[in-house]
Amino acid sequence: MFVAFELIDSCKYEFFPTFFIFWFFYGLIFLYSRYAGKNNNLMSAKTSKVLSWYQSTADKRILRRHKIGPPDVHPQEPRQEEDNLSNERLRKGYQVGTTPYEHESLLFNSRSAKLDRLDEAHTKFGVLLNSVLHRKGEINANLDKERRKNRETAGAQFASAKAKERASWFTDLARGKALSQLAKKVPTIKRREEGLEYLCDYKIPSFRALWYLKVTAALTGSPNTTKQKKSISDLFSAEYKDIFVKAIKEITIRMWDVNDISTCPIYKERWIYISNLSKSAFEDGVIERQDFLNELCDIFSDFFVRRVKNEEKLPQLRIYLLFLTQFLRHINNNLILARRLAHMIAMKLRLYKMEYDEQNNTVSKGAEAFTALAQCSALRPVIHLLTAVLQNIVIDAPAAVIWNKFKVSTTDKLPFILSQLCGSPLDLLPCAVHELPLPAGKDSERFAEILKLRTTEIVRRSQAVQDKWSFNQKEQFVFAKLVDSCLDVIGILDSSDILEPNVIPAIATRIFNFRSENWAEDVLIRLKLMLHWAVTAEREGSYRAIIVTKIIHHQVLNQQSFMFGPFHMQDIILNYFYTEAPTIGSKHYHQEFASLVILFIELSRHKLFEHDSFVRELIKSGELDYQRPVMDIYKEENKIVDFEDLTPDEPPKPTSLVSFKQEEKDEHVYLNDVMNMNDRILIQMPLRQVEEHRSEANQRALVLYGMNNTRENHIFELKKIAKEICKIWQKKIYVQFLENNDVPLFKQSINSTKIVEILARFRSQTYYDQMVICGWCAESFSDMIRDFVFGNSLQMPTSEGLDIICGMFESAQYIYGIFELCEAVTPLLLSTEKVIRSLAADVIPGTMSGQLGYVFVAYICRHWHYFLHSGLAPIITNQMYDLIERMIRAHEYPMTSWGRTIAAFVYHSKCHLKKAQLSDVKLHGAHDDFRHVFNHGSSSYNGGSRYNALFFKDVFEKKLRFFSYHEYKKRLPSFGQLYNRYSFVVNSFIAAKNFMRDHDRLSDLATFCGHISAQIAALADEWVSAIKALCCTSISQHTGYGDLITYIDINDCSTHYPLATFIMLLAGKYAFSVPRLIAELLNNAFPVIMKRKQSSFIGRYNVPARNEYDCESGVCLTLSILAQISCGTDEPFHLSEHYVGTIPRIKLLSKCADEHVLSLIHGCEMDNVLFPMLSNICILIDTLRGRFK
Repeated sequence: MFVAFELIDSCKYEFFPTFFIFWFFYGLIFLYSRYAGKNNNLMSAKTSKVLSWYQSTADKRILRRHKIGPPDVHPQEPRQEEDNLSNERLRKGYQVGTTPYEHESLLFNSRSAKLDRLDEAHTKFGVLLNSVLHRKGEINANLDKERRKNRETAGAQFASAKAKERASWFTDLARGKALSQLAKKVPTIKRREEGLEYLCDYKIPSFRALWYLKVTAALTGSPNTTKQKKSISDLFSAEYKDIFVKAIKEITIRMWDVNDISTCPIYKERWIYISNLSKSAFEDGVIERQDFLNELCDIFSDFFVRRVKNEEKLPQLRIYLLFLTQFLRHINNNLILARRLAHMIAMKLRLYKMEYDEQNNTVSKGAEAFTALAQCSALRPVIHLLTAVLQNIVIDAPAAVIWNKFKVSTTDKLPFILSQLCGSPLDLLPCAVHELPLPAGKDSERFAEILKLRTTEIVRRSQAVQDKWSFNQKEQFVFAKLVDSCLDVIGILDSSDILEPNVIPAIATRIFNFRSENWAEDVLIRLKLMLHWAVTAEREGSYRAIIVTKIIHHQVLNQQSFMFGPFHMQDIILNYFYTEAPTIGSKHYHQEFASLVILFIELSRHKLFEHDSFVRELIKSGELDYQRPVMDIYKEENKIVDFEDLTPDEPPKPTSLVSFKQEEKDEHVYLNDVMNMNDRILIQMPLRQVEEHRSEANQRALVLYGMNNTRENHIFELKKIAKEICKIWQKKIYVQFLENNDVPLFKQSINSTKIVEILARFRSQTYYDQMVICGWCAESFSDMIRDFVFGNSLQMPTSEGLDIICGMFESAQYIYGIFELCEAVTPLLLSTEKVIRSLAADVIPGTMSGQLGYVFVAYICRHWHYFLHSGLAPIITNQMYDLIERMIRAHEYPMTSWGRTIAAFVYHSKCHLKKAQLSDVKLHGAHDDFRHVFNHGSSSYNGGSRYNALFFKDVFEKKLRFFSYHEYKKRLPSFGQLYNRYSFVVNSFIAAKNFMRDHDRLSDLATFCGHISAQIAALADEWVSAIKALCCTSISQHTGYGDLITYIDINDCSTHYPLATFIMLLAGKYAFSVPRLIAELLNNAFPVIMKRKQSSFIGRYNVPARNEYDCESGVCLTLSILAQISCGTDEPFHLSEHYVGTIPRIKLLSKCADEHVLSLIHGCEMDNVLFPMLSNICILIDTLRGRFK
């Protein structure tokens, strides 16, 4: 309104009277709207009724105090036209002369033809307009002066009041007044630097100071909604960055000439607060991080690196370095900042070294100079800080100090920062990084070694900069094709289901049917990659060797040639051995070399590698000679002394509650010796001990040992080892049958320690010599069975002897030898049963053949896919079926636990062979023959209240390996009663608990219980219910096995090993369904421990409440059972004596068939419960971890 009247006044001589009338009414409307806007709402705060002015009485009317607006006073001139009050003016009034006629003109003030005087009119009009504008400018200038005077007067009056308000507000902020109240009236400070000074003066805590900075940024944010390149937060973070940098720089300048920083008020009052607040603002994101760190580097460069040496300020440098190191983690995340800082620190250290040399007038080594400088008490903190920062960058951000070939032009004026990014910061360093002084401490040497390794890596990567890191377009295309080929081969091998029909031809087609200009080179890469896939430790499974070999053999048959382009298959194999084979010192050397041995055996068996041709080529080239035996070079270095103790050390007792097992040490001789690959192949790689390879074996012996007695002496030593091993089943562990219809005698006169000592000599031989010894031992074992069959002896080897032989075959990596031995021995087992029946021995039928066949099945299942593709699988499957045919088909013929496991093996083997179409012969047995094998009860609730503590108690106290068949038949009918089955299960677990850590007795007990369970299918439900009661003590009464908890204290952790081991051994004998047991444990044991309150279980089962301690013991037992079943061993990890007790474990063989047989269940039956088991265990871990935080 005021502006409108000003405009009118400035132009009052040129406007018509109508214009005044219009602004007069506009002013009235404006005043009315202001008054109405202030009084148009008389609505009460608690009601929606609108009261008018007339409806309310005078005493209830609201008294309003209206703000006095600016005075509506227009500045007047001393003498102006309106003040002329002459008689004529009073009579006529004030009015502008009008132009009544069209042809009259304001410019000429007369009636005239305007069109005739256009040029003159135009000139006069310009003069008139200029005068109006000039007058308007004068009036506005006078008005601005008056306003400025008024504003200065008002500012002087209220300045003191505003200062008091700010002081009060910041005092409340420092004293901890609620932020919600302070936010209602935040003082406005135009210069944000003053706000930082207020924060510093009043020592506002960091978190409250950050709140003030954020609030002021929000309140003063620009309301402009137009499109901006940066957000408001980014703008303010950049502004606050500038403020903090400016403050740090100013304080540094003010402290520069101070000698004693500790007494400096600027340091105490300003530096400490500003540095801490800037660190908090940096972490909180209030200031822009990268630019802030860049500015800090600039300050460090300007003040402490680029200054002249006479201006060195050590206290200030130490303080600034301590401040800068707080941001070191963030600096290392940015390679440019890290490179800048490393460059400046290296330059600073270089300057110190140069000053030292100038002072001493000598040129010293960098390490010596810094060591001497570190002796100075003033320089020591600075030197250690500088070296620590540089070493931190080298370790955490090595890419920041890698050399580059860029240089800064000296002719152009470029920013100094560019020179800090060229080359390598370590180029400026007078010595190596690891030679810089380190603080004294026990870890200094180890830290120096880490620095050396990192420096070596930096040097290697810096040298590689000279090479071409990127290819040109053509090379890049070729390299991409190479990578695609590698990924194609690996993807095909990894993703193929080897049990699919015709899988070998399908894989061969996918790998070898490709188009390429360089087909010969590409197929060479694919073949070597396939060989590497069979060897690498990044994949697992012994089947890889036979799969790769069969794929290559199939391709050779298809193309009817061993040539792949210009390369022969044998040359490709040797090239792989020379270039890609495992080398000494690699991470998984022993594991990968063992896989290489399996691959070599399969390649030789399929005639893809000919040992004879390999040796002949070496003789032709002169590398081998009968007159210069190879072993003469190595025998002195690895001479085996007869009295040397080869017994492996006992594993140390675990100090923690749980510790993982260490990998077994590979003891093969010459394996870790440095030698060329040809010698290693000759010494280590085995040859099958068959007539076909006799000449190759003789040839190998000649080039290794020569034509003297060395060869005979070596063979004599091997035979001594084999003879000692054969004595185990010939004289130490065997079964003696009698001719008087009595129970056979099981004799064992050797312990586990003696067996380990005997086998130690075997394990220290080469792979070739191990295969030779395995052949002799297998022949001895077969001959002993033949002697029994043909009536030459009444002694039979037991399963322990066969277990040892199969373990020896595994140690020699001759897995195919296990299949060959099984094929040769299994037919003899049927004859042994006929001999036993002819002797009328009082033993359960199928005992001898069952336990030996059971061992074969256990080791075959460890190499399940290898077995299915071996070519012997159909024959062995039919042999095993013949072994147990009477058990599964004859009505009165008893089924043993061994026979039941063999029947499950035959069933799964038949299914997989038919699915994969790997059998060319008819497989014996119908599907209905196996219906009783997997009959694991009715899944109904069992258990009984009558408990007979004497039921089978006398039997469990006897030796159960060869049980009397007459007594067995006499006792078997008693299991028709429910309470007898209940008592049998309870007494079995009590007996297992009493056996403690005697694994051999637990194995015999599980075998006997497996015999009974094979006959009584309902026992499967009883086993599962009993196990569930042991693991879930809160529901033991509900499962009907309360007596079991009475006699077995689960809280005693020493009972967990025998119980879990007994359950694992029962699982291997197919006494119950393992998937069903796991599902029951997951549904019952884990929920108990996951719920803090056990009220839900109490209400459900109406049993007395148990504390969490009982539940934890049950869950520990559950986890032990799951671990043993899943890992296939009685000790998946080492447990301390506090958990298992001090009684030593008694176990004849460290690895036995009872544990290996679980591989059949792992591969064929646990696929549906494995993932739920793992997921439940993970959920349990998360629950307990959160509970004990």
